[in-house]
Amino acid sequence: MKRFTVAALAALLFATPVAAQSLDERMAHFDRAAESAGFGFAAGPFNGSLDNDETTRFGFPIVPGADFSVVAVCDGDCSDLDLRAYDASGRLVVENVQIDALPEVVISTTENEIAFIEVVMANCSQAPCYWQAKAFFKNSVENAGGK
Repeated sequence: MKRFTVAALAALLFATPVAAQSLDERMAHFDRAAESAGFGFAAGPFNGSLDNDETTRFGFPIVPGADFSVVAVCDGDCSDLDLRAYDASGRLVVENVQIDALPEVVISTTENEIAFIEVVMANCSQAPCYWQAKAFFKNSVENAGGK
């Protein structure tokens, strides 16, 4: 399964001081990296604000034969943002609960379904903290999602 490397993206992202970047500017680094890695835009941006330890969810359709990478960024008051991906039945598929503010989860499926992404504001020093997420896709087999 292909995926971006968050560490490489983080190096690009933090070339400019975090406090000086808007969420859109931070996400633009992922947009460029996704495009250069052969990923296309799938859904988003999804935006919101959360207090410490609060969660919210959003959903988007996924198709078989493609890998979906969901990435998120948060503002300068956030030091830990987590993502959890659930399938249409509510089963946890994958999560990124590392202590970082640049989470990514990668989802693949063999069916058309809705993926639900839970955003968890794990550490917010000055509430509310603002976040943004986008989903990107890359066909993992020829003609994935066609018809």
